[in-house]
Amino acid sequence: MKNILEKARIAALVISLIGGAFKLLHWPGANITLVVGLGSLSLCHLLRIFFVEALNRKQKLIHYFSNLGIACLVMGVLFTLMHWPSSRFMVTAGIIGWALSYAVEFFMPAENNKQ
Repeated sequence: MKNILEKARIAALVISLIGGAFKLLHWPGANITLVVGLGSLSLCHLLRIFFVEALNRKQKLIHYFSNLGIACLVMGVLFTLMHWPSSRFMVTAGIIGWALSYAVEFFMPAENNKQ
């Protein structure tokens, strides 16, 4: 399942890039391509929360908040590109969540792997 999720994430990223190029060139179909691509990318990050292979509870929690922040950030970018309301809130919440998860991960002590 994890392999399928990674392939879907790459496909969503490619669709998002195509939608971004269409939007820059003002070609028809740009909006729907962006909604499908960025919505799928956000959904893939939300699904990654459930397929984590972390060592302990702290790492699972960091992974959870990191993917939740990325999903919120991607949806905020989609809202910004489409000029929908609440885009600033979603982008800000996504950046803060993502940054906090990496700050906690940075200050968390490393695991000692003694064999």
